[in-house]
Amino acid sequence: MAERQASTTHRWADRVLVALFLLVICLPTADQVLRLDHTRPPEEKRVLAPLPKLQFTTIAELPRSWESYYNDHFGFRNRLVRLYNFLMVFWLHTSPSPQIVLGRHGFLFYAGDDAVDYYRGVRPFTHEDLVYRQRILEERRYWLARRGIRFLVVVAPSKETIYPEYMPRQLNRVSRESRLDQLLRHLAANSNVEVLDLRGPLREGKRRMQVYDSTDSHWGGYGAFIAYHEIMSRVARWYPEAKPLPLSAFQLTRCVGAGDLSREIGLEQFLQGEHIRVTPRASRPARKRNPYPPIRLPDGWKLMPMVEERPGAGLPRAVMFRDSFAVSLIPLLSEHFRRITYLTEYRLDVLAIEFEHPDVVILEIAERRLMLPDTFPSNAPVVRRAGEK
Repeated sequence: MAERQASTTHRWADRVLVALFLLVICLPTADQVLRLDHTRPPEEKRVLAPLPKLQFTTIAELPRSWESYYNDHFGFRNRLVRLYNFLMVFWLHTSPSPQIVLGRHGFLFYAGDDAVDYYRGVRPFTHEDLVYRQRILEERRYWLARRGIRFLVVVAPSKETIYPEYMPRQLNRVSRESRLDQLLRHLAANSNVEVLDLRGPLREGKRRMQVYDSTDSHWGGYGAFIAYHEIMSRVARWYPEAKPLPLSAFQLTRCVGAGDLSREIGLEQFLQGEHIRVTPRASRPARKRNPYPPIRLPDGWKLMPMVEERPGAGLPRAVMFRDSFAVSLIPLLSEHFRRITYLTEYRLDVLAIEFEHPDVVILEIAERRLMLPDTFPSNAPVVRRAGEK
């Protein structure tokens, strides 16, 4: 009798196990059909694979494109990705993404663009690298100077440059001299291109309050204020009317939130840090204008050039070539220019400059981009005279 009951129990257990197995393998399909999972997807900073179109010319690529689409859209993907990332971070203490480094005391660092190799100093510039970058920057300075335009290069330091104490100890540094150190030393000895080094002011500023958000790859509100103050102090040497406002003209608010790195792995509810919001006490006179159409990139992204204007006959005009570090600078810088155009690229857009007739051109570039061979893309229309600096 006992054996019969045990056998019956085992059969029911097997049936329940089979039913659970079938339920689990059918759930992704059910979610794709019924849209059961409403979890917000992680911000993966890429365009997910689109549904492939059935065309005669693309039949050979259909299996590969369909696999890419399914990998990006299978049922309950968002929830499963977040669960996997949570277990990796809080259970295995390992980064779930090759683009992110888990630092100490809750700090996250961006690892893209070979940022870890840059931090460790494993690939310094060669002399030829330095000469090439000097030539590109001098070409730009000369082309602009012939038109009476000032040129300023601004390097936005990586977070690990300002907070190396929070990087993992196992990431030993081969050299303390960075590529930026090399470039600045070389330009100081061989060129008169103006490069604004923000590392000193940011390191000084972090003694007072946090200048980079712990879960973001960019500087925080106070760090952006320091960068803004240094940029406009340099511009004010040429145009005194554009001098920066003091910190007392802004209201500082401390809040807690998630940065782009924690959102990228879908753990914005669990990985948060202090954020300092800097807002002007007076109303902003600058207003947005949109005279340019969006720029469409091959991978599906769109870049929208931004123009801001404000009253002020004595104020200069500017064009700023920038990356994502300048997003938090835009509300601050725009108050000091009669008209300023922001373009999300590093190439010197000759047509935009000739259309805008700026007094100042600012090139803002992330420090980690110095690892890439196309840090300063060359411009075919730019011609420099022999021996001109």
